[in-house]
Amino acid sequence: MESLDRWYLEGVSSFLVSENIEIVPDFRLSIKPDEIEFRPGLGVLYKFMVGTFQFVNQVKWQIDFSSPDGTSDNGLRYGLFINHKINDKLAASLGAGIFYRWRNDFQGFQFVRFGPSLIYGINKKHTINFSYFLSTENNGELWEWAGIPVIQLIININKDYKYVPAKYFNY
Repeated sequence: MESLDRWYLEGVSSFLVSENIEIVPDFRLSIKPDEIEFRPGLGVLYKFMVGTFQFVNQVKWQIDFSSPDGTSDNGLRYGLFINHKINDKLAASLGAGIFYRWRNDFQGFQFVRFGPSLIYGINKKHTINFSYFLSTENNGELWEWAGIPVIQLIININKDYKYVPAKYFNY
């Protein structure tokens, strides 16, 4: 655990406006080797089902506050997630997204990420996701590639939904 590069703790509220639309404010705490980052965000999800597949479109604005320098950077993302329920306990997902950043020293597409996930339903409320994302990031001079393994524990407070919540990853 000591060799992990980054830790993320995130809280998300999902307001299920309709069968197809969710409003999702969130807050993330990112602990990195040389800084701590606070990131509030606000997103809208448009989701729909085609057979056993759930398609989730995410548009989200976020602002990153970093320590120790106190900078703040805005960003806008679009993500598409295609989820398929395999059985009552297991689902598969494929996600892809693009992120646009604007700050004093950089404005443009900062990264593109895509990859598969396996979603295991612990019970009706909680899931654990195993994902691997390929990422290409614009550092201002060139694009750098990385592989990102992710284990994500999702703890839901309520299981009595009027509409089915979207399954997506806040990359």
